[in-house]
Amino acid sequence: QIIENCLDTWTLDILDEEVRRTFGDKELVYTRGAVIQRVFAHDVYHCAEINEILAGNGLPQIDLWE
Repeated sequence: QIIENCLDTWTLDILDEEVRRTFGDKELVYTRGAVIQRVFAHDVYHCAEINEILAGNGLPQIDLWE
């Protein structure tokens, strides 16, 4: 639901806005655009892992661009 809400409400005009998260005494600052890039990169990594397993078992791989 979090991702769906972001995709439904974030626009190109706000991708440069900063998102701040605090963990204890450490503050992390990212732009909204960087958050989207990180989530996509994370998903691509896991998709590659799944594709290795599928290929090793002679099954068709996931194509992210279909």
